Amino acid sequence: MMDMKKIGFCIAFNFFFSSLMFSQASFGPSIGFNISNFRWDGNSLNNLNPKTGVSIGVISQITISEKFEFETGLLLNRKGSNIDGYDNPKYVNGQWVESRGTNSYSIVLSYLNIPFNIVFVKHFEKGRVGFFTGPELGVLFLKDDNNSNPYIDFYPDPLAEVGRTLDLAWNIGMNGQLNKGLGIKMQYGFGLINVIKQAKNNSNIKISNRCFNLSLYWIFKEKIM
Repeated sequence: MMDMKKIGFCIAFNFFFSSLMFSQASFGPSIGFNISNFRWDGNSLNNLNPKTGVSIGVISQITISEKFEFETGLLLNRKGSNIDGYDNPKYVNGQWVESRGTNSYSIVLSYLNIPFNIVFVKHFEKGRVGFFTGPELGVLFLKDDNNSNPYIDFYPDPLAEVGRTLDLAWNIGMNGQLNKGLGIKMQYGFGLINVIKQAKNNSNIKISNRCFNLSLYWIFKEKIM
């Protein structure tokens, strides 16, 4: 039986290459960087620090009207978090009191992402500006960490393994593009799915991705067919 990762890859490739068949589609390469972190039940944890990573791939723009377009793509994104270990945490007066330890490490989750953005476009003489929002599907294909223990310490509910195959986020952002095709894009993604694969003690801990992205891109073809 085909697993979720293979299904996700099939959906990703089929949807992206199908989008290129639209007569008003244009596409080009994109490269940039991410600043990401984990969020626990909507709150920041003291032992989680931002992690930088690369973003690279291809984006496609499909014209809907003079003021609106649909944007998708096939992007490799490296996300994750730098995690500070703690020694002998204690629960005091309703909160965890921790002493920072030396067993710090990082977790990197590499995703194949497909955005589904609706873009409002404002045209100018030398280019255009766009404001966009929409969901983004992610398929995890590589997990990399430098911690020998696959479980990480999320207090007050420790020992949870990160690495669920599918991820879903909601993006908001803007881009600016010259008439010749060179553009810059800035966006922020809010994770909507718990990325915890397994909690060792059957806990209900929920961790989601948060990611800021800044990318350069070049749209170099007006029509596919």
